[in-house]
Amino acid sequence: MRRIALLMISITLGTLLVACGERGSTGEGPPSDALVVKMLYGSEKQLWIDDVTATFNAQQNRSTSGKTIFVEAVAAGSTDSMERILDGRDQPAIWSPASSILVPVANERWAAANNGAQLVDAAPPPLVLSPVVIAMWRPMAEALGWPNTPIGYADIAELASSGKTWADFGHPEWGPFQFWPHSPRLQQ
Repeated sequence: MRRIALLMISITLGTLLVACGERGSTGEGPPSDALVVKMLYGSEKQLWIDDVTATFNAQQNRSTSGKTIFVEAVAAGSTDSMERILDGRDQPAIWSPASSILVPVANERWAAANNGAQLVDAAPPPLVLSPVVIAMWRPMAEALGWPNTPIGYADIAELASSGKTWADFGHPEWGPFQFWPHSPRLQQ
């Protein structure tokens, strides 16, 4: 009897978890008469977006026509979401990619296919700002002159495209200079 009771409890809990999971991470679905605002956003913001979206939706804010405004936030890779918008598979009211670098790319491709029309504002206000840093092993930074000489993105870009190797900086054992997007180990 005890095993049957445990089995029944497990099945019941499993069913409840599946049912709750189908509602999505931001709570219940929209009311039947809601004004649904779809947002595609870079998945790295998911925890924060899920939280603020659930809070917003729980407030049941209303449009000027009296409809409940419901935000449907969908996490997606930034390039994937751009492609979904450009090929018409998605038409969100809000697009928040991980990087603003995709905005001119999207606008250029949209303009080419739509008689010069712009898809989104060319200079949208940022939702969040995140620092981007240069990281390398200390001996490598010192070989480039750090800390006496600051190393910036222009220096890294120049090194990556110059054909120089670490041998030019006294360390042939380190091989070619590799900027991460060009590193064969990271492209595998």
